[in-house]
Amino acid sequence: MKQIEVAPEEHIKFIDESKLPLITNPFNEEWNHYEHSHNKTQITFVDNGLLKVNIDNQIYLITSGFLILIPPKFNHSVEIQKNSKLLTVFTETQLMIKPNCIMATPFLKSLLIKLDNTFPNEQLPKQLANSFSEILKHEIKDISSETNYKMLVPKNKKLVSIISYIDAHLSEKLSLSDISSRFFISDRHLSRLFKNETGLSFSDWIQKYKFLISVNRLSVAKSTTVVAKELGYDSDSSFIKMFKKFTNGKTPSKFF
Repeated sequence: MKQIEVAPEEHIKFIDESKLPLITNPFNEEWNHYEHSHNKTQITFVDNGLLKVNIDNQIYLITSGFLILIPPKFNHSVEIQKNSKLLTVFTETQLMIKPNCIMATPFLKSLLIKLDNTFPNEQLPKQLANSFSEILKHEIKDISSETNYKMLVPKNKKLVSIISYIDAHLSEKLSLSDISSRFFISDRHLSRLFKNETGLSFSDWIQKYKFLISVNRLSVAKSTTVVAKELGYDSDSSFIKMFKKFTNGKTPSKFF
């Protein structure tokens, strides 16, 4: 995975939007970008692939058909999946006070594709960028943020170790008791730790984490059966039931 190297004192940097193109070409390999910020609102639409954004101790997973809005001066880092195509616009218009992930309406998607065709790999003219943001403001006013695509990153070292273990054993059925025994803590303490650090119960966290992992794996054309097995589900139906819980009833085939 590519990493842009910077000196430690430059770890958080301002990026000059005037030097960035409207469209990012498909990435030929996985790529990530150090923590940085902008002095304008960033609007990034995932036309194809997967974008992972870390903002203020929260991970946002942006899949095809969704966009993320990042207000000015919010430090963030990104990871971009191989062969992803992103459409990014910077505007001076303040759209939201906090980052948000939303599903693009058909109109927004068609407009972004039109901009892509009109200004391939070019910086969008300032006036047009501001006009686009006004349209976007109108489009998103009745759309709620997609909270199912972000998770809090825990700070507790013990919980970080536990999550690393869970991540390495996703194909297994891990219970609260299994984990608490392995890490020599009580069920009650582990349950409280998850709730305090992530806002979710142990079982809810496991489900949501597996959902986010499944979105990543399904987006690269893995079959539902393969992903279900990799995540420890006995059948496609039990996996699909979990998936629909986070996608307003959509099955993987309908979602993608």
